[in-house]
Amino acid sequence: MRKYANNFEGTAYLAEYNEDYEHREKYSMGNGYYLGKSSYSGWIIEKSIIYDRDNTIENFAYVAGNHENIYLKLDACKEVAPQTELFDNGEFEIVDYSQKAIALFGDTKPIKELLMAMGGKFNPRLTHNNEKKAGWIFQQSKREELETIINLKSE
Repeated sequence: MRKYANNFEGTAYLAEYNEDYEHREKYSMGNGYYLGKSSYSGWIIEKSIIYDRDNTIENFAYVAGNHENIYLKLDACKEVAPQTELFDNGEFEIVDYSQKAIALFGDTKPIKELLMAMGGKFNPRLTHNNEKKAGWIFQQSKREELETIINLKSE
């Protein structure tokens, strides 16, 4: 948290190590981790998870008093466009779903048993192109095997 203290002029003094300002109250009635003199007054630096940039700005706007007073780094909020492959038959679509997973969308009923045997997990509520769709989730390492099986089945 100390490295983010330099982002604001009023908290720059917290960037240097000082035992009096560094608090780790990680017990049942504690205030968690924070930098500052007291958790009740003055400037405090706390960790906050950012899931969505717009919602975070809305949530902190009341505390900051103005949207311009909120400092969020842009690179933390960027969304990576998923890589998509459509096969010639147009029945199946493989998408990079996350860093560790790929998703298969399309009419997969005929090869359901084969997909299960490969270690795929069916999920009826996957998000693709901002829509909820049914699909299969696989490990990133299964991509080549999945592409081979789909190409064989489409012929």
